[in-house]
Amino acid sequence: MEERTVIAREFTTYGNASETPKTKVTKVIRNFERSSYFDPLDCLNSIFPAFESFKYRKIKAPIAFIWLFFQCICILYQEVFINEMISHMEIYRESMKNNCGPEHMQHGVCIGTRA
Repeated sequence: MEERTVIAREFTTYGNASETPKTKVTKVIRNFERSSYFDPLDCLNSIFPAFESFKYRKIKAPIAFIWLFFQCICILYQEVFINEMISHMEIYRESMKNNCGPEHMQHGVCIGTRA
């Protein structure tokens, strides 16, 4: 009888009883990562045969860190640039509102203020 309980404890209808949901998810992720079906390089090579010479290379951590640092700097500068464009557009709209009112239009074209 004791032998039956050990067997029943080790194997259930869902697989190994000692396997937690975390280990099941880990197994699925590991299989997903190791599958050649989801490999981006294989997909690229199947679509564009000219890229067959591309191979995986190991990237050292400092190089990856420097690349990430420059990406963060680029995002920061993009935000600064976008904010600058927004401020210039507000100045342009204000200038158009002041200088191209109905009294400054001639045949549908803004002629500005006359000095």
